[in-house]
Amino acid sequence: MQLGRRALADRVTPRDGRPVTSLHPARPPAAPPPPAPASGASGAPARTGAARRKPARQAGTFGACVKNAGIGGLCAWAVWGAARHVAEMPHDGLFYAACFGIAVFGAIGLGCLWSAANYLRGA
Repeated sequence: MQLGRRALADRVTPRDGRPVTSLHPARPPAAPPPPAPASGASGAPARTGAARRKPARQAGTFGACVKNAGIGGLCAWAVWGAARHVAEMPHDGLFYAACFGIAVFGAIGLGCLWSAANYLRGA
């Protein structure tokens, strides 16, 4: 309790308690920037350029686009072929397992086609 009160008094940003972001430690308040040297003083010149930007996301390749389109087509073919056979099955445990497999192949195929389409539209 004392440590928490001391941290709040020092205006320390508390940790985020969510599991995904809890690995980031709490940061003390930022120190004020050092004073700028007087003009004519020796030393390194002050940086006047823009701040660094986050690097751009790596773009995909045409080969990856073709691979994703091929996987999407293969999954579509598997779903189409399986759906005809599963429709004739009795509704038991194997039927529901087959339906789950069809759903998984459909999701994989749609994800691959989505990735290929993003490459083609330049995203």
